[in-house]
Amino acid sequence: MPNGGKKPDGKNNRGAVARRKSQRVDAKGDRIVLWGADGQEFDAVVCDLSFGGCYLNTAHEASVGQTITIGIPTYTKPETIQKFTATVIPQKRKLVGFGVSFPKLDAKQEKLLLRLMETFKPAADRRD
Repeated sequence: MPNGGKKPDGKNNRGAVARRKSQRVDAKGDRIVLWGADGQEFDAVVCDLSFGGCYLNTAHEASVGQTITIGIPTYTKPETIQKFTATVIPQKRKLVGFGVSFPKLDAKQEKLLLRLMETFKPAADRRD
């Protein structure tokens, strides 16, 4: 079914309200990015990735609601870093790191995310 298995009413095929707004891919933890806030910069590994946001596996903390900047390498010649503004979102996972949402993407950012997502497999929906 188009739209990630959701019906037009926002429910999935089982009648439950769908949790996700966009299809995620499992980034397998092999994409290292930089993220920063308040003048500091840290590294992280991208786990799940979608047009709606991603999960950053990082030893450093950020507060729910905090706006951060993420730098994702474009893997092009010459190598450049594409900057994304993201908002830290609440998580139920018991992993190191945090999830973020991308409140607004421009065409260049969407193109980079699409190129990255095409290299990964769809992620299993986690309920933990």
